[in-house]
Amino acid sequence: MWRIAFRATKFVFLHREKELEEYTEYISSYFASLHSSAHWKVFELDKAIRKRVGFCQQFSLNEFSKFRYLETCYLHGHGTGGSGAKPKQKASEKSGAGTGWRQADPCRLWNDGRCEKESVSCKYRHICEICRGPHCKADCPRGKVESA
Repeated sequence: MWRIAFRATKFVFLHREKELEEYTEYISSYFASLHSSAHWKVFELDKAIRKRVGFCQQFSLNEFSKFRYLETCYLHGHGTGGSGAKPKQKASEKSGAGTGWRQADPCRLWNDGRCEKESVSCKYRHICEICRGPHCKADCPRGKVESA
């Protein structure tokens, strides 16, 4: 899938070819260095990096030092990005099966100061979209450091 996305992006944004090639090498190195049972963590890291680059347009995919905190969050055992549950387990939690009826995703309305629900009754979590901390994105210390 990445190769298809790579070719399509390169076609539309020819000037980003070097950035895409470097990012491909960067993410591929994680697949090569981790056991296949942990590859889902690399997918989660990739998704978080691409989301961050899309959110803060001053970043490029090949500015790897800007994503070290995401590597810690998603690849290391005690990071905040991965709950330890594999994607199939997360899917069953999201579907309402068992006790995990809440979405793991942050509440965008709450982050924008517009959610009218209490934290316990909201379908989404009242956590920061940037770092998943117990504050909204406007109060995020990471967001302020990176946008400076």
